[in-house]
Formats: sequence, structure tokens, C-alpha cells
Amino acid sequence: MIAQGSGQRITSEQGHMPGRKLIMVTGILMIGFAVLALVLAGYQLFATDARPTPLWYYELFMVSVMLAFGIFGIVLSKDSTKGLVITTFGVILAALRVIDFLWALSVIKSTPFNVFTILNLLAGLVLPILFMVGGNIQKNSITFTFLLMMTPGIVVLLINNYLPMLGSIMSFQQYRYRDNFINSLLNSEWVGLKNFEFLFRNPNLWSNLRNTILYNLAFIVMGMIVPVAFAIALNELWRPRLSKIYQTFFFLPYFLSWVVVAYLVFALFETRGAVNTMILSPLGIEPVNWYTTKGAWPPLLIFLNSWKYTGYNAVVYLASLSGISGEYYEAAMIDGVSKRQQIWYITLPLLRPVIIIMSLLAVGRIFNSDFGLFYNVPMGRSSVYPVTEVLDTYIYRAMIRSTQYGMPMAASMFQSVVGLITIISANFAVRKIDPDSALF
Repeated sequence: MIAQGSGQRITSEQGHMPGRKLIMVTGILMIGFAVLALVLAGYQLFATDARPTPLWYYELFMVSVMLAFGIFGIVLSKDSTKGLVITTFGVILAALRVIDFLWALSVIKSTPFNVFTILNLLAGLVLPILFMVGGNIQKNSITFTFLLMMTPGIVVLLINNYLPMLGSIMSFQQYRYRDNFINSLLNSEWVGLKNFEFLFRNPNLWSNLRNTILYNLAFIVMGMIVPVAFAIALNELWRPRLSKIYQTFFFLPYFLSWVVVAYLVFALFETRGAVNTMILSPLGIEPVNWYTTKGAWPPLLIFLNSWKYTGYNAVVYLASLSGISGEYYEAAMIDGVSKRQQIWYITLPLLRPVIIIMSLLAVGRIFNSDFGLFYNVPMGRSSVYPVTEVLDTYIYRAMIRSTQYGMPMAASMFQSVVGLITIISANFAVRKIDPDSALF
């Protein structure tokens, strides 16, 4: 038994050896990148008489961190999980530091799509998979299969969601475009928090922030009530074919572009539109110029949002309803419980986790808004800006009207940071009340 156990242990250790060796190699590679970046940083400061900027100090700090990570990755290589995580992120970040310093020294002068960038992107996409294959994950395991399936989605997520975060630095700069985006980012003047100071002194910010929050609160409430009621109503229909017809009918608006919806609204509410000519005029009421009537727009926008997304959100609740066992309802019917009581005491409590999760996801975007709705439907009429302008449209209009990109970027960063704080706070509150319903 001892020999067999020892043999299994030796075999297991030998199975992990290639992963440990790979971690050792990547740790050494990370140290090499970090040392090269330190040499380039010193050359930039002393040989070119360049003045150190806050970005330069940030780069130097990141290089020091990468150097420490490389050493720790080698030390922790016996623990393949820790060494794997450290070397995976460390070698990519260290390579990025080298690229940044090469750009700062004007070694890379052409467009951003040069050999260094291509190599760096390939490393960022291929190396994480290579490291994970070399770690604890066996080639034929289910985990490896799932990882392989997730790789395209992870790559798209990194390119679309994380790579653009580099532009957040513009919030602290007086950005001026030169040659290419990266070169402009590295050489623009650092202004600290001046963009945020100018942003918060703008009187339009607070009205736009108010509109964004109030509209989203209304959308969250309507998004909880209307789709849930619609899903329950569809679930109670005895004829499946009729249920499918209703579901298709309500799901159709989701596929319409906001541009199409904007022109439908225009056809209804324009001065000579259907509402004025076919409804108000026969009743003897004077035509209304709806595109200058501020009070009409909040309920109209809330209705349009519910009309467009009710069918889509109801599908989520219908899927949850299909997972509820029929035994609950059979037992309730035997006890003489009415249909209304079944919905109130069985359906809604079992739907509560899904409703909470959907609400938490909506709360995370409470400082964002549906750009297509608020930009296209009002048709850019400035007379209704006080009730239709939100943060997203405000940022967009600020960027197209001016070459000062720092202030719109500051507004966008403020929007993202406050949204992150909001969803973390909401999730924390939900976890205290019902841990099973929390997102994380």
C-alpha cells in the first residue's frame, strides 16, 4: 500500500513538473522584461534630459512590482496555482511596460500597429492559455474543455472591455493628438484633477445626473413589475400556441432599432402627426407641439423603454417559471388555495432570487443610460434637453463639440466608478439580507 501510494505521489508530481518548469521559465522572462524596462526608464530620464511625469513614476512603480512578481513567481513555483497566477499576469504587464518605454523614447515611431504591438497582443492572447495548460489543468480534463470553450469570449472581453481602459488616463490629461493614440497618451500634459474640477463646476452635470438616476430608477421598477406580470400571465395560459403568439408579439419590439422607433414616435407626435390630427382635432383640442412640451417626455420615454424590453426580460422569468415544480401548485389546489394566492405565496417567492439578480444588474448600470433611446427619440430638440439629457448623451455631445477630450473622459470615469461603488454596495446589502440571492 505504501509503495503504491508513493508511486501514485511520484506520478502525480511528475505530471505537474512541466507546469512548474513553465512557470520558472515565465518567471525568468518576467524578470528579464522588468530589468529591460528599468534600463529604458533610466535611459529616458538621464540620457534624454526628459522631465519625469506622474505617468513615468507610475510606469516605474509597475516595473518594480513586476520585478517582485517575477521573483515571487519563481519562489512559489512549487505551488503551481500561485506561481501560475503571478506569472500569467506578470509577464504580460512587464511586456507592456517595455512597450510603453519604447514609445516614450520614440523607438517606435510608426502607427500603433507595428511589430512590437502585434507581438505584445499575441503574447496577451496566447500566453495565458499556454500557462494554464502547463499548470494543474490536465489536457483531457473537463476543466480544460471548458477553458477552451471560454477562450473566444474571454479574448473578445479583453479587447472590448479591458483594453480601452488604457484611455482612462485621458481623464487626468490635457489630451492632444500626435502621430498616434499611444504617443499622444504618453506625451500629453498631465493636469491631475483639473478635468474633474471643471466637470463638477458645470451646472448641466447635476441636472443630467438627476435625469439619469431618476429614469433608471423608473426603468428598474417597471422592469420588475411589467415583465414579471407578463411572464406569469403567459405561464397561466392553457393553450401553448396562444402563449407563443403573445410571446412573439411582445418580443418583437426588442429587435427594432431606436432609430426606427424614433421615426415611429415622430410620425405619431409631430405637429401634423397622428395624435394631433386623428385624436385631438376630432375632440376639438388644439394641436400640441410635443417636441417642445417638456412634461410629456418623461412618461413617454419610460413607456418606450418598457415597451421595448418587456418581452426580452419576460423570457428570463418564463425560463425560471418553467423550472418550478408543478407539485407545489397541485398541493395548493388540493388545499383549496385560489389562483391569486398561488401566485402570491408560491410563484413570487420562488421568482424572488431571479428578480433580485436582475435588479442588481440594473442597479449596476444606474449611472449609465440607453444611449439610443435618449439620443434618437427626442430628435436632438434642445427645447427638451432639461428632461431628456442624460450623462451618456452629455458626454457624447461634449466630445463632438470640442477637441478637449479630458472633461468628457472625466465624466465617463466618474460614471463608471460611481456605478461600480453602487453595485458593490447593493450586493453587500442583499448579501446581508439574503446571501443566496447575492451576485458575489
